[in-house]
This record gives sequence, C-alpha cells and structure tokens, in this order.
Amino acid sequence: MGITAPVIGWSFLKNKISKQLLLGWNIVELALVLFILINGILSAKFPFQQFGFEQPNRGINYFPFVLLPATIVPIVIWTHLSDIIKLRKEIKKKNILKN
Repeated sequence: MGITAPVIGWSFLKNKISKQLLLGWNIVELALVLFILINGILSAKFPFQQFGFEQPNRGINYFPFVLLPATIVPIVIWTHLSDIIKLRKEIKKKNILKN
C-alpha cells in the first residue's frame, strides 16, 4: 500500500479520484498497518509471544530497526487517523451543503 501512496496522492491532486475513495484507501491502509504492527508485536520475544517460536523476531530490539516500531509506525498511524478525521469532516460538510 505504501507504494500506491504517490499514485493515490497524484490522482487526488489531479481530481481523478474522489474524497470518498481517498477515505476508503486510508481506512484500508490503517487496517493493514495495524495488522502488521500486531503481528510484529506478537512474534517478538516477549512473555506474551504468540507466533514464531522457532525463530522469534529479535531484530526489532536493535538499532536501526528499533526505529520502525518506535517512531515510523506511530507517525504512519497518526497520519492516517488525522487524514481520516479530516476527510470525514470535509465529506460531511459537503453533504450538508448539498442538502
């Protein structure tokens, strides 16, 4: 989905896709990021590990990989949440003005 972000952004700027489609894309992307985050946490070597017992995910405990769950993922989640909130407000405002 991250690879599609420039295409979606360009298409939205050129008015080729609607705000509703952009909202749907953000919701799907947020769900995928949360899915990957949860899988990464559950496969890491923690007391509540659920996956990957043969080879636990120890890589995220070392630099620079620790930056992924510590900074990059929260920034991506925050960005998608703020986009979803803003798009919902704009779509609702547009619908109110239509009626």
